[in-house]
Amino acid sequence: VQVPIGELPLNMLVTKAGHYAITSNSGMGENSLSVVDLRSNKEVQRLIIDNTWVGLTFGKNDKTLYVSGGNDNKIFVYHFDNGKLSPNGSIKVGEKFPKGKISITGLAYFKRKHELLAVSQKSNSLYVISLKKKKVIKKVSLSGKCYEVIINPAQTYAFVSVWGKSSVAQIGLKDFSLSHVYKTGDHPNEMVMTKDGSRLFVANANNNSVTVIDLKDQKVSETIITSLIPDAPYGSTPDALTLMSKDKKLLVANADNNYLALFDISKKEHAKNLGFIPVGWYPTAVKYVLKTNQIIVANGKGISSRANPDGPNPT
Repeated sequence: VQVPIGELPLNMLVTKAGHYAITSNSGMGENSLSVVDLRSNKEVQRLIIDNTWVGLTFGKNDKTLYVSGGNDNKIFVYHFDNGKLSPNGSIKVGEKFPKGKISITGLAYFKRKHELLAVSQKSNSLYVISLKKKKVIKKVSLSGKCYEVIINPAQTYAFVSVWGKSSVAQIGLKDFSLSHVYKTGDHPNEMVMTKDGSRLFVANANNNSVTVIDLKDQKVSETIITSLIPDAPYGSTPDALTLMSKDKKLLVANADNNYLALFDISKKEHAKNLGFIPVGWYPTAVKYVLKTNQIIVANGKGISSRANPDGPNPT
């Protein structure tokens, strides 16, 4: 089933109940959020917003959605209920670009303290935002351009993919100090962690690979090649990944190959390639829905090119 949504979806969330998927659409024309009912396979809402890029996370109980404002240097807040998004203000991180050189990328909800973590592409930083005060309360400088931030199940550490420095930074959430840096492939982007918090998987867009980090032993334990053949030239562009089958299988979206790579990861340090699943044009996000046993993929460019008689201006 193919469901038309907004232009160039770059990220996607699925509600815990598995009823809805929400994508952030960051094309050259309209930026928007699409709400898709996964039971009827229909887009039930498309909400036009000023600017968005990558960052997308739910707050408590999937009732609040936080969305990166990209170069607007703000975070948009939405109330989500019964498949409908309603604007609920915004949180300012800095002045709008070019005055403010920040560019918010990934977001993560820190439920233990009801705070939001945001990372940036231009200011190379992690911002800690009090959701009660609706303002930044701490800034942590990092070594390069950042892409995503996730928090471990124990709510003790945050992990940031440092896109510009081929690494992942581990940050303690007690005092927000840098505790460890792991070397990855080039342009690490999306990350996913096992439910027990023991392994972190990092997609490396420029290296046809996924870096596997053993968080108990604090080391890189494995590099998984995601391309069709192991020695293929760089260009598969792995940019999204998800776990399934009780964390025994890994799915990786290879954006420039238009397919998902499937791996058996049940045996540590011995990932096994199980094959490839064709999808649409330039997959940018992939999620596994346990309740319906479905794989949901956001295809950044749809399923085919179309005539553009009013081109070349995409707007």
